[in-house]
Amino acid sequence: MVRLEHQGFHSDRFERRQIRHLLTRANATCWIVAGKGEALGAAIMLWREGSTVGHLYSIVVQPKFRGRGLGNRLLRVCERAARRRGCERMSLEVRADNRRARQLYESLGYRLTAYLRDYYQGGSDGLRLVKILKTNGRRSRRPA
Repeated sequence: MVRLEHQGFHSDRFERRQIRHLLTRANATCWIVAGKGEALGAAIMLWREGSTVGHLYSIVVQPKFRGRGLGNRLLRVCERAARRRGCERMSLEVRADNRRARQLYESLGYRLTAYLRDYYQGGSDGLRLVKILKTNGRRSRRPA
């Protein structure tokens, strides 16, 4: 996981201690796509007790495996897990300048809810995106 973080992100990446905490102590779930003895991609969801919102905390794909649908598959797995937990929405933050990730999220129905100035290391801005999840074939009736 540490190697994957360093391959996938130039800044704002988790270090070993943070990953260990997420995997062992946080109310989180992690999925890893593996191949040929290495992690090709991973996603981490955070869960808040009693909340109807699942939070995508991190999603990363090795640069050499991008463009093959791994991010899309990981995100869909996270959405299914959120639905199983009774979540009506998914939220996430993404760097405003990460066009590729934004296109993926927007293509899957995520919509901008907040502009986050100076949110990331080095002063980069972020965006908060939210998707209303469909449950039992229908959209939730609660407002976003």
